[in-house]
Amino acid sequence: MRVIAGEFKGRKLTGIKGRKIRPTSDRIREALFSILSQKIDNALVLDLFAGTGALGIEALSRGAAKSFFIDKSKESIQIITKNIELLSIKERTEVVLHDAGTVLSSKALLSQKFDVIFMDPPYDKGFISNMLENVGLLKIMRDDSIIIVEHSIRENDFEKFAGFDLYDKRTYGETLISFFRKKQMES
Repeated sequence: MRVIAGEFKGRKLTGIKGRKIRPTSDRIREALFSILSQKIDNALVLDLFAGTGALGIEALSRGAAKSFFIDKSKESIQIITKNIELLSIKERTEVVLHDAGTVLSSKALLSQKFDVIFMDPPYDKGFISNMLENVGLLKIMRDDSIIIVEHSIRENDFEKFAGFDLYDKRTYGETLISFFRKKQMES
């Protein structure tokens, strides 16, 4: 696994051995960040279900101001911390060992307004619905913030969430990337 582009282009990241997590592939990250190119510059990024931290680190490499990494696995937090140290970017990061669903009500996050939120939970476990129904998510977003969700093509019924508009979907093999933004109040 490597950083695709930007300041740290080509730098290798530490992964987790075995099948405990499923890092976003280089191909998907490259496509995703091509779509997001204008949105990343100077952004405040939240990487939920962070795994190795590859998405938040890629955002930093491409000009994000700061990335927050949230994962409930101690092993993931250790890998993220190691990757941050490898790139000497500690001052631009915050790493939190916490469950993604309950962290949204923490004071540390509620004091932030994120521009870009990545969610890459375990596939087919119902995490996405729970997260998109969590009112804490809306509280940490700016009006023009976006959420990018990586999920299985089998999890595909996300048009119904009250606070969000699903405005784009991209399929990469068995993976679907869904793009959400905050619903705008009609005047």
